[in-house]
Amino acid sequence: MQRIITEKIGEKVIIVLQQDLDASDQRLLRRLQGTRQGGQVNIWVDCASLKCIKSLGFCHFVNQLLLLKVYEVNITLLNLSRQQRQILQLLRVEPFFSVVPDFEEAYHLVQAS
Repeated sequence: MQRIITEKIGEKVIIVLQQDLDASDQRLLRRLQGTRQGGQVNIWVDCASLKCIKSLGFCHFVNQLLLLKVYEVNITLLNLSRQQRQILQLLRVEPFFSVVPDFEEAYHLVQAS
């Protein structure tokens, strides 16, 4: 089960996803629908311990990310390995996401935009 944390930084809503990634999770869908009415919505995915990558594979992970793009959100991937970044490049989907090394860099990125 994915862990969902919601924060607000200024006018920007940050939804942090940890432990798993499931674009069909009803809790996540309710949060996305509730936040679409105002402000910029950012989804941060902590890739350090995602179970779906280990159990279902990296292509499933990318599919879940692309399903989330339907909600017109900014997706930031944190803690990706070098190999995972290379796979994103090979699949030619890296332009759809921001990739940062850690939460500190993600906070700087959101505050700068």
